[in-house]
Amino acid sequence: MPAPADGSAFLQWLHTPRPEAAPGLWRFGYRPRLQETDGKVSDRALLTGAVGALLAALLVWSLWVNNLVPHKRILLELVTPSDWWGIDPPRAAFTASAIYDSLFATLVLYYFARVGNWKEVLRRYVTDRPQPSRALRAAVLGALLAWLVAWHGFLSYYKLAVSVTPGSWLFVPGDAVATLNRLKMLKTVLTLLILWPLAVAGDWRGLLRGRQGAARQAADGPGEVPAAGGADWPDLHAYGQHAVAERLTEEARTGRMNDVDCVRIRRAWSSVVADPARLTAFTSAVLSDGARACLHPSGQRDLPGRTTLHDLLTSQVRIGRYADTERTPAPQRAAGAAVDPGTLGTSLLVVGPSGSGKTARLVRPIAESLALQALSGQAALVMVGAAGSHMGADHGYDVVIKPGDRTSEHDLDL
Repeated sequence: MPAPADGSAFLQWLHTPRPEAAPGLWRFGYRPRLQETDGKVSDRALLTGAVGALLAALLVWSLWVNNLVPHKRILLELVTPSDWWGIDPPRAAFTASAIYDSLFATLVLYYFARVGNWKEVLRRYVTDRPQPSRALRAAVLGALLAWLVAWHGFLSYYKLAVSVTPGSWLFVPGDAVATLNRLKMLKTVLTLLILWPLAVAGDWRGLLRGRQGAARQAADGPGEVPAAGGADWPDLHAYGQHAVAERLTEEARTGRMNDVDCVRIRRAWSSVVADPARLTAFTSAVLSDGARACLHPSGQRDLPGRTTLHDLLTSQVRIGRYADTERTPAPQRAAGAAVDPGTLGTSLLVVGPSGSGKTARLVRPIAESLALQALSGQAALVMVGAAGSHMGADHGYDVVIKPGDRTSEHDLDL
């Protein structure tokens, strides 16, 4: 990770959290997923049950609105005056009928939502999705419901809204255009009421706040670089080496330090803790050379070029991403896949046909990671490969031996 002019990228890398995770997980900025129970319903079963419940609800409601349910108004007629249901019923009868139909629609929705586990569908496919996908899915669902209920008159809720609203507010005698505009205004209000819970589920406010914050930061220019502070060199401060810690902090803040320097100096300090006799040499080197202290014998502070992401604080190299499928264990779903010395120490088997990318996507990133660890004083690397193997540029290694190649500077005396 080359250091930028002001050191902001390096400090951001240094302060990024690296929580403990299972082997093979990319820990840099990792956010553990909530553990899901083994009895979790599969996506196919969940969607099948939800769609089946939806179709059943539509069937029941269709029978209700088409008066195919025998004696469907018997409960309503029991609690209302009998003269309401004559040839010329009053407005109160229409209001009571709208309330009655809306209550039945609510009961149907509640029952089949429980049967079809619609709450889990909403959680899995809307609220658990990252932004902006979460807000977009909630918006699509809200728009569909608003069109069906408010503008298409489905489920009698629009009829209920018209019934409970005073007629003088909606109907203008002799002015059909004004009446139509007021009815559209009522539909708009009903649409907002429908969209409100979906806006909460989709966290539209959080998304808008994040967009505004990003726009404000872009307008104000780059923010203040976070100070490295004593927390970045706690061992040095605890040992009383405040001047050394401040020198390293300044190197990081001004962009003269990169990740290899940071890990290399931390490694050198651990050797001082193991052997205090090295303290004088260490402090004089840091105070004199800053981030260039304790260099690798080659004098290099980085590789000529990196082909993948590395995190030297955890000695990890990222090699891809786990599939977000049901067969993948919950903690690994959509998480970064990484390899570190601990994983390599348990042995590693890679299976794939010739030309599938084993060397380019796995062997070379691992070699690159070990080479960076060698520059930081954490490893010694010997690579063995066939001629033509893509193990990186030759000048990325201290010594390159090509047996049988007369142009090679080095050879093996068998």
